[in-house]
Amino acid sequence: MSMVVDSVPDSSTFVGKTIRPVAAVSIHGIVFDGERLLAVDSKNGYLLEIDPYTNNTKLLNGQYWQEFIGATGLAIADGQLWFSSGQYVYTCNLEGPDLKPEVFAWFDDPVNGVAIWESTVYITCHKRGHIWVYGRDTRKLVATFYSPGIGVENITVRGKNCGSVTVLNRVSIASTGPLGKLTLA
Repeated sequence: MSMVVDSVPDSSTFVGKTIRPVAAVSIHGIVFDGERLLAVDSKNGYLLEIDPYTNNTKLLNGQYWQEFIGATGLAIADGQLWFSSGQYVYTCNLEGPDLKPEVFAWFDDPVNGVAIWESTVYITCHKRGHIWVYGRDTRKLVATFYSPGIGVENITVRGKNCGSVTVLNRVSIASTGPLGKLTLA
């Protein structure tokens, strides 16, 4: 799961809010895009737009859902949606009419999370115990770090200068943060 914290709406409207996306079976990625909340249902391959004020849920990828099956990471940067699924990292244009995913990179082992900061793509792999850093434009490996802790890594870029990368070792369905308490049920 990935998100840029600077894109989170005003927290005063979300204090103690529980969001129940219709038709979602297994959410493995959550990210804000302006005022809307996007989530990926990795079991069905649905990319969902959830209105956090009304709980209305809209399916965004009716034509290209296959690549989203098994998705575990989600990030948005510069109008591009990024996600990891199996051994692939995909990107697709959020402004496009069909949200057709394109392969950014392929790996020997399954990847778990993706985060974007400026021209840098961070990709986590639990099996290898690494965080790989790629150039967004060049698609070339820039650096490799060992993953901290144990378990599946989810990664987030935080802060206005986005100089720090946070690795989360588990997904928290109920979280308290800039939105107050936000719960997905």
